[in-house]
Amino acid sequence: MRITRFSVEPQDINRGNIKVQYEIEKAAWIWRDGWDGKQTEVVLFKRDFELSEEQTFVIHVSADQRFQLFLNNTPFALGPDRSDLMHWSFASYRITLPKGKHLLEAKVFWLGDFAPAAQTTYRPGFILAAEGVAKQILNTGFAQWQATKLHEYSFEQSHNNPVVGATCIINSKNKRKNKLCKIENVLEPLISTSKGGMRRGWRLHPSLLPDQINIQVAPGQIKAVSNKQLFSGKKIEQEDTMPKKIKIWQGLLNSVPVEIPAKQEEYILWDLENYYCGYSTISLQGTGSVEFMWVESLFDDADGEIKGNRNKIVAKYVSAPQGDHFIATNEQYNYESCWWRSGRYVILHIKSEDTPLKITNLSIQETRYPWDNKGKIKSSDSHINKIIPFLTRGFEMCSHETFIDCPYYEQLMYVGDSRLEALCGYVMSGDSRLQQRAIDLFDWSKSQWGFIAEHYPSKTPQLSTTFSLLWVTMLNDHIMWRRPSHSWIKEKLISMRIMLENYALYLNKDNLLEALPGWSFVDWPAEWTDGIPPEAEDGVSSICNLHYIFALQTAAHLESVFGDTDRKNKFLQQAHAVALTVKKAFWNQQKSLIADNMSQSSFSEHAQCLALLTDILPRKVAEKCFNSLISNNNLTRCSSYFSFYLFEVLNKYNRQDLIINKLELWQEMLKLGAVTPFERPEPSRSDCHAWSSHPLFHFFASIAGIRPAAAGFKKVLVHPYLKERDKISGELPHPDGFIKFDFSLQDNILQSKIDLPETVDGIFHYNGRSYSLNQGRNFFICKNNENIECIHKLTCN
Repeated sequence: MRITRFSVEPQDINRGNIKVQYEIEKAAWIWRDGWDGKQTEVVLFKRDFELSEEQTFVIHVSADQRFQLFLNNTPFALGPDRSDLMHWSFASYRITLPKGKHLLEAKVFWLGDFAPAAQTTYRPGFILAAEGVAKQILNTGFAQWQATKLHEYSFEQSHNNPVVGATCIINSKNKRKNKLCKIENVLEPLISTSKGGMRRGWRLHPSLLPDQINIQVAPGQIKAVSNKQLFSGKKIEQEDTMPKKIKIWQGLLNSVPVEIPAKQEEYILWDLENYYCGYSTISLQGTGSVEFMWVESLFDDADGEIKGNRNKIVAKYVSAPQGDHFIATNEQYNYESCWWRSGRYVILHIKSEDTPLKITNLSIQETRYPWDNKGKIKSSDSHINKIIPFLTRGFEMCSHETFIDCPYYEQLMYVGDSRLEALCGYVMSGDSRLQQRAIDLFDWSKSQWGFIAEHYPSKTPQLSTTFSLLWVTMLNDHIMWRRPSHSWIKEKLISMRIMLENYALYLNKDNLLEALPGWSFVDWPAEWTDGIPPEAEDGVSSICNLHYIFALQTAAHLESVFGDTDRKNKFLQQAHAVALTVKKAFWNQQKSLIADNMSQSSFSEHAQCLALLTDILPRKVAEKCFNSLISNNNLTRCSSYFSFYLFEVLNKYNRQDLIINKLELWQEMLKLGAVTPFERPEPSRSDCHAWSSHPLFHFFASIAGIRPAAAGFKKVLVHPYLKERDKISGELPHPDGFIKFDFSLQDNILQSKIDLPETVDGIFHYNGRSYSLNQGRNFFICKNNENIECIHKLTCN
């Protein structure tokens, strides 16, 4: 048996549900007959079939809301990839099966309002279509599928955090109620029309993503065993961590079964010793129940306000855990949650009833996007080396079917977060499918307001016009670092132009944006309310206007790359006009700073960063502004997220030494036992927030100094930063292979070895002078005095 996922070429989305464009549209959407229109359900669809000889065939599959596919009792697919109703995802698989009898099953979950906030829906349904010999025996609506409603599943809204989904309750006692149901076609196969009428319901669109990682793991150690109610304000005592208590349960992680006597209750604290996203899995036999709960950290206080050192156990409290509830019968049953959970710690509340409860398996099915992480960087600075795995894990934990802000609290894809995660992806992997998927999803979100939504997909849409503007920079990043098709670029440029036109509605008589709709979120400094700069909500903010200038300039760059001079000039003219007014209204000559607000009562690093990145100030004035940025101690400081843009400014002004100094924030996280970067400096809500992984990008792009110098990374700029006795080496994924680099600075002599793909050339820049980089290997030995002296340059292809 061989199964391979592949992607169908996307067709014209504007013909969706009007013309048949995909084989899957020739099948019917089905569900069990008698659904009441609102009830949560889990339905198992089964199809037995027999092949007279070995066959290779293709299937296309989707469901609303989630499916799990099994072939001959082996799970092989989860989906569909999250999207919206107008671009509902389907996946395609090429399957080779031997002669004989086979069983294809789909377990389909529909949670409705109990689903995570990022999970949209139309109604419950399942669709599968085959090509070739299997078409007649597998297509839903035609083949003889069977359906069983699984009564053991029910759902209960989580009081701790409904945003990531309800508590899944699996009660195997109710399995006896399961019986075959009639099947109805809830949406017939699509029939093409020449009159342009669009059919209601799911508009199917192929997902270009690979399958997510799905690996059974049982990492870490059991750290505490207690009979106290750890969920209800009882702290963990030293006696709960005694090795004698723990030894038995530790064996369970190594597949040694544990049996709990009848009428006994235990609480088990399992430290995964790293951050994980995974489906909770446990095998039970006997009578009783297990609450399988997750937390990111334990707390120093019973109210769940102070986390303290994440490694400490004793005298700590469990607060507001999330998870699922499994109820056992005497029959062996393998339990797995309907959706994945996340965190570092698992708390098991185990309660046996009239007979002993035997546990034969305890594990998690780890899930995340399958990044290959072929980008490598190593420094002689041990602090940088120590941070890299921690940043990488945060990036991985926030990469799934979409980028997400945080795995534990929201699991939503935000524009500002995703831009930084996408940049980490470019330096860590040659795979850019998730970045392109994110750009597409945000583009599709414009149907709500005409602006890019703040987070998407989502059943609770939210608008942030500051984040909408960052989508333009995200598009530019993708076009610079990778090589999407010209047809895709053309489509996105049209979307970009339409969205930017909408901002004209909010320009006041002075040509400044005023009282933008939605949440004008920028960052989380303590001085601001809800992350909004002063006067941004109802008035005029320099920071919001600088976001606008940034987007207009980026749009002009994209238009210049693809040859539309008129549109480029239009965007530049608008950016220039707004910039003139921003300087007039917000520049404070005495402080050499851009104020946040019209009254010039507030000043922030954020405003200076955007002013310097957009070059709205004359060169000498900009230098004064930069000096004020790095020396004025009274500015509102960038939090973890917006420090990305501060690092961009420091790189631009050749002060990468300050980037190194500012890594102290991340060093402090490590001292607190962090295994992934926090959302913000303490007190932090989230312990895993990938926008704080952005130094990973800067290690490659600002310290090693490797960036695209042309669209598609067809030219490269290399501008390394090293201190005396520094060494930096590694390799950066490139559309044509890898850029390999090795830099060292010893006794004021810089040695640089740079290997470029055979299709790429560029510029090497150091100490104010530039040299050509040729295809293949480039070797420099440079004296590090005021004027760089190239003692020797060797280029060999």
